[in-house]
Amino acid sequence: PGELAAWAYLSPSWSAFDLFIHPGWRSKQSIDALSRWTSQRLEGLVQATGAKQIPTLWISPHDRQSVKCLERLGFQMTDTTNLDLERPVIEPIPEIELPGGFQIRPLAGESELPQRAIAQHAAFGSSLELDRYIERYRRFMRSAAYADALDLVVLTPDNQVAAFSIWWLDPVNKLGHLEPLGTHPAFQRQGLARALILD
Repeated sequence: PGELAAWAYLSPSWSAFDLFIHPGWRSKQSIDALSRWTSQRLEGLVQATGAKQIPTLWISPHDRQSVKCLERLGFQMTDTTNLDLERPVIEPIPEIELPGGFQIRPLAGESELPQRAIAQHAAFGSSLELDRYIERYRRFMRSAAYADALDLVVLTPDNQVAAFSIWWLDPVNKLGHLEPLGTHPAFQRQGLARALILD
């Protein structure tokens, strides 16, 4: 009683939804009921937009219970699934190698925000106007979800942001999640993203 068992995030503009269930409350019955309720709720919101289908976001292919449930509800796997990679923490971590003069450290607050946003904008080929992209990242940095110590960047010798990553720590599921991770196109193929992962 009183414990948060699950939450859903509806994205009408993408016609998509996320669903997260606390591991202590996961069962076939809860996954089926909550997935059905969430998808029906989203369908009601997007019907007026003329959307022909709705996708789910962030479903791990290893989560067989959720995948089977969604298939029962009529969802199908597509070719646009995310690649889901895992690494156990008990394996030794190789030495980090960076080009001369490059360094890894947390982002130094909003003073470095424009460079951080520019690198991510370029790495992912975003179509959003750069000014809007920067402001969106500023809102994220000012939110409760942001932890400055986990927003890592690789800096060039002249202090440009060449690569970036954010770590998310999940003590309930005992997982660390790395996303997003990217390198500005001008600095790719130098092992910078690999160095961030190892760091």
